[in-house]
Amino acid sequence: AVAQLRKRTEADRTGAYSKAYNTPIDYSTGGAGERIMSVVSRIDKKTLNNAIEEANADMLADGLTNRQIRISVDEHGKITNIG
Repeated sequence: AVAQLRKRTEADRTGAYSKAYNTPIDYSTGGAGERIMSVVSRIDKKTLNNAIEEANADMLADGLTNRQIRISVDEHGKITNIG
């Protein structure tokens, strides 16, 4: 079932990844990046790390590399590094 779903959605996912990777994120005050980070900062560490690991695994399975900003999360769940 997973393989069928992956194959069926491959073209749409590839298009979405390409669009996302080629769209710069504005991290200035009031920009989309600042709003994104305000939401991300409220996600607990375990959920955030699991989501990052799953996204990286999906990209790897699709033959994509990390081309977008990465974050680091400390032991308290605080984002400590962006970039």
